[in-house]
Amino acid sequence: MRYELANYFMLENHAWDDLIARHKSELPRMKDMLGDIVSRRSLIGEDTRAGVDQLCYRMNDQEASLGQLQEHLSLQQQYLSRRTNDDINAESDPLDRQNALRTQIRHASQDFLQLKSQMMNYMSIIA
Repeated sequence: MRYELANYFMLENHAWDDLIARHKSELPRMKDMLGDIVSRRSLIGEDTRAGVDQLCYRMNDQEASLGQLQEHLSLQQQYLSRRTNDDINAESDPLDRQNALRTQIRHASQDFLQLKSQMMNYMSIIA
């Protein structure tokens, strides 16, 4: 793989890793916000409690998925760093792996934003 292309992919992956880290750092704060609203209410119905539990479960699941995605990014970075010194001009494997990561990250980011939006909407209803 050409050095320039591998370097571009590595920079792209670094930016994605930063995005995932920001998403992961928001999840505990989102849980805290939800918990604060619930703790301020003296009476909570079963359906409200079930909604809160469901959102917390989805946040935990999202956090685990983002962690796995960070591991995939790290493996891709290691793979690309070994390829930067190779004198190979056309390899399909790094391109395929990079495209797969792009798709996974796009979906993970969309899922995160959808979850955040749903949580905010739910909080506005129960507040």
